Amino acid sequence: MLPVSLIIECIITCNPIKSACVCLCVQYIENLERLRHLEVLNLSKNDIERIEKLDKLICLRELNLSFNCIAKIERLEYLTSLQVLNLSGNKIETIPPWLAKKLKALRLFKIARNHIQSVSTAVCCFLFAD
Repeated sequence: MLPVSLIIECIITCNPIKSACVCLCVQYIENLERLRHLEVLNLSKNDIERIEKLDKLICLRELNLSFNCIAKIERLEYLTSLQVLNLSGNKIETIPPWLAKKLKALRLFKIARNHIQSVSTAVCCFLFAD
């Protein structure tokens, strides 16, 4: 059996827990700190409201948090190996200017189907750079 610390891909997407006619999905990001070598994490189609407790996943290359209830892009600055970030289908209104500065390895950023009001010049340069 593979030790938990050596797992490199984790998919926890659309996981309803049915109990007494109530459907609950994953609401919090937790208990991932032991997955130090994790490279791909898919937590799409859940009820996650906050991006949190991912700072120990320094090997993470792909993060999919699409179709959740996230309103703010935060706590991603330590994921410097991140190449793919999917935040489509959330409630995000702004893209923080630090995103381009901190996530230098980022190559694919999906942010469709959100509530984006405006985009700063720094973010525009990042999004439309060659």
